[in-house]
Amino acid sequence: MRSPWRLEAGALTALALPMIAGNIAWAGIAATDLLLLGRLGAGAVASGALAINLFNALLIFGMGLVTAAAPLIATERGRRRHSVRDVRRTVHQTLRAAAVRAARLGAAVGKPIHPAADGAGCGTGGRRAN
Repeated sequence: MRSPWRLEAGALTALALPMIAGNIAWAGIAATDLLLLGRLGAGAVASGALAINLFNALLIFGMGLVTAAAPLIATERGRRRHSVRDVRRTVHQTLRAAAVRAARLGAAVGKPIHPAADGAGCGTGGRRAN
């Protein structure tokens, strides 16, 4: 008979392995990005580092916006077990808010902030990469 500690450790390992694999995969993707950007020069590496940090900040804010729907849905389901209309309304409002936010950020991020941010001067010798 296995001890409760070993059973718990086995369950924890089974939950942790996919997360570990995902983290290793992301590290591999980041290393590949760095290798490819490194061929373009230091400016490209710096631009990539800035872009990923801005992306992560926006991603975390967006996750907070969408995950706020979970407690609202749980509250409504706890109040009335079969309240489909209120749950559906919350989901629709969350998706609308996320879509509006994504559209606004896409419009704002899609524009160059600085004249050199349009691709020139990022290790391409002043010419745009096609």
